Amino acid sequence: MSYWITVQKYRGGKPFQEPFRLRDDINFEKDYRIRLHVAGAQSGRLYLLNEGPPAGGDQTPTFNVLFPSSTANNGSALLRENQEIQIPEQSWFQFDAQQGTEKIWLVWAEADVPELEAVKGFANPQDRGIVGSPGLRTAVNEFLKAHSTPGVLVARDEEKKDTLVRANGEILVYVIKLEHH
Repeated sequence: MSYWITVQKYRGGKPFQEPFRLRDDINFEKDYRIRLHVAGAQSGRLYLLNEGPPAGGDQTPTFNVLFPSSTANNGSALLRENQEIQIPEQSWFQFDAQQGTEKIWLVWAEADVPELEAVKGFANPQDRGIVGSPGLRTAVNEFLKAHSTPGVLVARDEEKKDTLVRANGEILVYVIKLEHH
């Protein structure tokens, strides 16, 4: 998989300067709005989840389903070879005013992932992608921990401004960390 980020600077609530392409390894400012682009060299299933702080009494993180969604790729996780997706498709992510790190989990698999297929239904206008079921949050968290790939090869292309991640096996689990202040 390869991914890159389109950044739009805002000033006074309006776009400022032309959007530009970056990798993930910068410290984003609060007035930056971004879009994440992902493409695969081969066909497979893609899932993107934003990890948030724990909710309720347990220590399980919250998760927000970014892809697939009813408005992106017709709700299907299946991507064709070299198909590019852009998240969000028609708007921009905006960082909150607090300094921190956004964790976006990128999961690519040759076949459907039952734990992630079970939560993609939350990507709707009512739930806004937030996985509301504690049991499903736990299942997603356990899946991500169990399948985080320690041997992932990461290559950053300075010229194209993208990041290539590659793993051996049927499932790739990789966390994209976006620092912001």
